[in-house]
Amino acid sequence: MRKGAGVWRLPSGAGAAARKPRAGKGQKPRRDPDVPEPPGGSPLIYDPRAALQELMRRHRPPPELGAAVEIARYEASVRRYPRVEGRLALSQRLCRFSLPSDLRQLEGLSPRGYLMNYCHVCPRRQAHYKRYFDKFDKDRDGLLSFQEAARALLDLYKDLVTPLQVRQLLGVLQADHATSFSQRLFLPLSALTERLLYRPSENENKVIEDREKDKVEEADFSGLMWKFQGCQISDELKKLIYLL
Repeated sequence: MRKGAGVWRLPSGAGAAARKPRAGKGQKPRRDPDVPEPPGGSPLIYDPRAALQELMRRHRPPPELGAAVEIARYEASVRRYPRVEGRLALSQRLCRFSLPSDLRQLEGLSPRGYLMNYCHVCPRRQAHYKRYFDKFDKDRDGLLSFQEAARALLDLYKDLVTPLQVRQLLGVLQADHATSFSQRLFLPLSALTERLLYRPSENENKVIEDREKDKVEEADFSGLMWKFQGCQISDELKKLIYLL
């Protein structure tokens, strides 16, 4: 640019390059053909598809991890409640029934209340019983109806127990069709059923005599008639305790 006669003048040929036509009102500005248009249109306009593709490209999980997750989900959906094959091996070592040192604590307690407070089930058996509780808790409300509890016991012990025996056992607990069974009640109920079904062999009798836990339980339940004297315990609870 040259300065002459107080006027700034552009060199020849520079005016056409410097001056650009202005777009009139209502006309879109012309785009320079030498400048490439960004992919997906203007970067100022949000394109959800382009954003999703970019996220998938940046955070794509490894192929082996994705396959493992899909397999795990499929197996969980197909085998939600795996069925225990074969007959359950009964045992009396996996649960224990106890009595308080002062039997007056049993006054006013129902047979169901006794089971929930004085039946101790080992964690391994609890997990086994809980599987059948969840299997028959169709509505996932944490409760089994009278019919659902009976069907759960029949499925748990299969051909080891009959429907008549299940109804008799529920009758000992004073349960009827209006009774609901929580998980806290169903677990000791299953343990009680296993205790009544269990019949040790002659070889097992010799081993049982040396178990300290069985000796403690035997001491608790010995001399019941003498221990019950002076206690106002219901006849229904006494009947259950004598069964043990």
